[in-house]
Amino acid sequence: MSTALALPEPQSLAQVSELCSAAVAWAEQQDSIPVIRECINRLAAINEYLSRTSRDGRAEVDTAMRRMEQRIGVLIGKATANGKGLEFRKLAEHPDIVDEVIAESTDAAPPSRRTLSTASGHGSGHKPVTTDRYGATSGHRAECRNPLDSAGNAIGATGPTPAEQ
Repeated sequence: MSTALALPEPQSLAQVSELCSAAVAWAEQQDSIPVIRECINRLAAINEYLSRTSRDGRAEVDTAMRRMEQRIGVLIGKATANGKGLEFRKLAEHPDIVDEVIAESTDAAPPSRRTLSTASGHGSGHKPVTTDRYGATSGHRAECRNPLDSAGNAIGATGPTPAEQ
């Protein structure tokens, strides 16, 4: 008996949904990381096809891939996690955040690995990064890269501060 999951080419959104549900259920029963990765690769091919032909169904496919990555994180364990394995491990350690990000996803904004990685790497909740019409960003990344201290002074700047002038 083969452990590989046969993924047919979906013909409708209902088939995409059924396929993704079956793939996630199948992955939860697997203990082989390479076999799960192969299924992720096949879903990625379907996702690429959907991105070129329609936005419908992309969130479901991305959700299935993230769930499988979460399963890989469980299988990897803490001791051996590095690189992508570390990202997958974080997904496994924060299922509530994964569920929250997936619940907020749409076909126009599917649950990306970057969004999940950022959210799960910072404990609870997530703050999306947004750009206003002038190019200024807000959200976690912008806060991390802010070169000003709490008083509004440039960090590492030389010379008098605005308060001293």
